[in-house]
Amino acid sequence: MSLYRKHIISGIALLSAVIGFFSWQNYEINKKMVDNAKMQRVELLAEIVSNGLKTIMLEGKPKEDFQRFIEGLAAEDIEAVRIFSESGTILSSTVPGEIGHKIGPKHLQEYEENKGRSVFIHESAGRNVYSSIIVMSNDWPCQQCHGAEDQVRALIDLEVSHRKVDTSAKSATGWFVLSAVLMTVILSASLYFLSRSQIQKPLMHLLAEIREMAGGNLKVRASVPDTGEIGAIATSVNRLADELWNAREELIVHESRELGQMEKMASIGEVAATVAHEIKNPLAGISGALQVMTEDIPDESPRKEICNEILAEIERLDRAVKDLVAYARPQEINPVLTNLCEIIEDAVASIGRHAGSMGIGISFLAAELPLVMIDPEQMVNVVKDILLFQFSLMPDGGVINISATLKEERGEVEILCCDTGGALTDDRIRSIFKPSFSTKHTVTGLSLAIVRNILESHGGRIRVSSEFGIGNSFRIIIPLKR
Repeated sequence: MSLYRKHIISGIALLSAVIGFFSWQNYEINKKMVDNAKMQRVELLAEIVSNGLKTIMLEGKPKEDFQRFIEGLAAEDIEAVRIFSESGTILSSTVPGEIGHKIGPKHLQEYEENKGRSVFIHESAGRNVYSSIIVMSNDWPCQQCHGAEDQVRALIDLEVSHRKVDTSAKSATGWFVLSAVLMTVILSASLYFLSRSQIQKPLMHLLAEIREMAGGNLKVRASVPDTGEIGAIATSVNRLADELWNAREELIVHESRELGQMEKMASIGEVAATVAHEIKNPLAGISGALQVMTEDIPDESPRKEICNEILAEIERLDRAVKDLVAYARPQEINPVLTNLCEIIEDAVASIGRHAGSMGIGISFLAAELPLVMIDPEQMVNVVKDILLFQFSLMPDGGVINISATLKEERGEVEILCCDTGGALTDDRIRSIFKPSFSTKHTVTGLSLAIVRNILESHGGRIRVSSEFGIGNSFRIIIPLKR
């Protein structure tokens, strides 16, 4: 459900609840006021009836006049007037046939509890009526005719139905409920149309413009309807679009420069590969000729030592040429399922004698690893070149600890090579993978750059960290699946 619909439904529900609550409160207050008015009217009628009967009795009129007066009280709202004794026997009544019968137990109960004038509600002939019990005391004027033995001469029961009032109240209640419903409907409709015009339409318009921007048309700008919240959102969206536009322009310029640089580097690489090829062939010839010449020179001759130094430099130069070719024209990888632990063991074995001559110890902690898709030959060179670089950091000897672990949650295998050499600074760490970096003649300035290229071609990466007084850590990360 959309935010707009939730807003409308919540608003209508809240509005209905508020109107309903106050309508019910108003109904209850009016009902109490009407009930009080009914009670007061019954008490007033009871007072009139009581005074009328006392007047007739004091004037000494005959019993027939007394009965006619009672029957004359019967009106539309006055249902019945009864006179009964304390024992409950009806002495006179406007209802034919009640004289001599017992009055209802409710009347006697009210009299016993209140011993005076009281108004109560009870059911009569299928509807609720108001009754008032009036006590006719045996006052001094009455005692002249009836004696002073009894304190109560009789009890008067006045029943009033309030049919007109109830009908009017029901009609008023109906109109009140109808008015509340109409007011709720009108206010809800007003809320709907106001929200639609002031919230939904501007938001939908803004959303359409944002979608157009998301589609790539960053020239579109959101219209700012006002200075309210929607206007603030539109302004922020426009600011973001401006920043995206500027960023895209900068990215295009950067990509153009990068493309030009890549084309330039590709040309340089082709030239470098050609030059390296032209250098490599003469070097092979010079090396072969020098080896033949060296065989005829006695071992104790100084020329023998000079020739061996020349051969070592030719070998170093040959390796530099090979690295240059590898960097300028990377070989395609031929991945196969390979045991990574065997790769590490082969790399360590190939440089074991060199490590021993430098006083460097290498330990490898193997683990159960799944087979990974890698080029075995290239990965051996990766591990070997990293170890050779670590050798250059430990000219006085040291220790390299190698471990290989499975990072199952990341779907990767990690090779960790930790040495005890001098810690690299942050600047040096940022420089070691650049083609120009080199520290010793044993490692060319292209070795680690080639290492990074090989790892990236496998979908992997390399991370370096150093800690003063402890050493350096080279972390080789290879994905299980390419």
